[in-house]
Amino acid sequence: MAFFGNIFTAEIIARIFYNADKKVRQEIINDQDILETNERDRISALCTRIRDKVSSNPFIRSVSVQAHARDTTQRDALFVFRYGNEIKIGLVEAKLLRIRNSKLNKSWDWEISKTDKNSHFTKQVINQQNWLNQAAVWEMFIPNCPIGIHTPPFEKYGSSNIWADETYKSSKISNPSELWTYQDVLDLKEEYLSLYDIIKAIMKCQKGIVHDVTGKSEIIIQNDNGTPMNIPIPRNNVDYFRRIRDFLSESKNIESYNYYRLDDVFESVKDYKEIKELFIPSGVRNKRSFNDESLSEYLGIVNDSFEVVKNDI
Repeated sequence: MAFFGNIFTAEIIARIFYNADKKVRQEIINDQDILETNERDRISALCTRIRDKVSSNPFIRSVSVQAHARDTTQRDALFVFRYGNEIKIGLVEAKLLRIRNSKLNKSWDWEISKTDKNSHFTKQVINQQNWLNQAAVWEMFIPNCPIGIHTPPFEKYGSSNIWADETYKSSKISNPSELWTYQDVLDLKEEYLSLYDIIKAIMKCQKGIVHDVTGKSEIIIQNDNGTPMNIPIPRNNVDYFRRIRDFLSESKNIESYNYYRLDDVFESVKDYKEIKELFIPSGVRNKRSFNDESLSEYLGIVNDSFEVVKNDI
């Protein structure tokens, strides 16, 4: 059973990420939430919260490094999904939308600079298009409105997502001096995708491409303008954080680096159809996050995923 492109493992990974995303959304809509009062229009803390939730699952090894306490030019986070010697890359621009109790014609966007009066977000969307041949690229809107408000088009329980090539089709892109309002976001798509939809499409190879990294400690991808990005991908932890921080220092338009090793997910379910039991690698048993509660939660995700795809695997 291959990993990337496999519908069973894609379903499992997508559900794990979506469960984390829903918990983050619950924190965002909390009036007393610290993310609202301290992070302002920062999104880096959200990437950290999602990492923490995903890391509580002992079958995924993950690393998250925040680079800068500022906004970025093109993307807030770079996601690296790895199984063995194969990698898929995701690039996301995330926006926390303070739409609750706001007028819908109010702008949440801003001008690039005092001398450049064009839309900051429109520039980000345009720049994103240069990476579509190398990675899965999307926008993530996290609205602070209560569950059920502005739904649809917003995804009801978690973040509301749209692929970057869809955003690019907006009429706003041809008018770069116009700032984006909340209504523009509501009008952008009839029904936004959940993070479940996004991750599942990446894992099933419907978005992004698989990169072979056999024998490599970094992967070099290049955008349509010829600009390279040298992404560190060491298989061990020796000097790992220093290399990532050096990479982020050189790539000042990336705010957060998120790396996910999915080997243990594959190992745990590769024979599931035949034996209906999880295989638990010894490395998983030795993790601090491995306990009866985490195992029960993971087994529930696996069982639910299997019921969805059992007739197709």
